[in-house]
Amino acid sequence: MAQRFMDFGLRARKRAQTRVALAEALATGLSTRTLDALPVAELAAAANISQATFFNYFPTKSDLLTHYIQLWSLKMGQIARDHQGGHPLLGLEALFLSTAESLAKHPRVMLEIIAHQARLPVEGHPKVELVERLLFLEDDPDAATLSDQGAGDLIAAGHNAAVKQGFLPPDTDILQATLAVASVFFGVPLLVGHDQPEAIGPLYSQQLRLVWRGLGADIPALDQ
Repeated sequence: MAQRFMDFGLRARKRAQTRVALAEALATGLSTRTLDALPVAELAAAANISQATFFNYFPTKSDLLTHYIQLWSLKMGQIARDHQGGHPLLGLEALFLSTAESLAKHPRVMLEIIAHQARLPVEGHPKVELVERLLFLEDDPDAATLSDQGAGDLIAAGHNAAVKQGFLPPDTDILQATLAVASVFFGVPLLVGHDQPEAIGPLYSQQLRLVWRGLGADIPALDQ
C-alpha cells in the first residue's frame, strides 16, 4: 500500500504543515507586495509560529520563495501527468496553460516567482520531504517521484518522454529544446503579463507549437 500523510508521526506532520502554511502565506503576501516588502513577522503569524521560529524553517525569505517554487513544481508535474493523454508535449502544454491561468488571476505573484527562478534556479536545493509532498498533493501515489526542481526539469522530462515515445525525433538535442521552451515560459509573461495577462495562454500555445514544429514534433494542430 502506498504511503500516506497520516502514516507519519505527529512531529513530521506538524513540520510539513508549517512549511506548507508558510509557503501559502508567502503567495498571499506576494499578491500585493514585493518579497522585500513582505515582513517575516506577518508570514510567521499566518503559520502560527514566532518570528524566531520562522528562521528554523527557512534562513531567508528568498529560501521560502524557492521552496514555494518547489511546491509549485510538484503541482505542475501533477497537472502535466494528468493532462498529457498519452502525449508528453500536450502534458507540458497543460502545465503552461495552468501557469497562464494563475498569472491572469495573480500576475504579481507569478511574475515574482518567474523572475526569482530565472535569477536563482531551484536546481541544487534539497528535495521536498515525502511527508510534505503527500500533504501538498493530497496523498498522490506519485508524490515521491514527481520533480520539485523547477520549470526546466519538468520541460526536460517532457522532452525526454516525447523522444522515447516517438513524438520528437530520436536525435533531438534535449538541452537546446529545453532552453527554447523555457524561454517561452519566462519570456511571454514578462513581455505581456503586465498589460495583457489574458493573452498569455494563447501565446504560450502558439509559441510552444512553433518551437516543437521546428524540432520536427508529431503533435496535433491547435484547432484539433
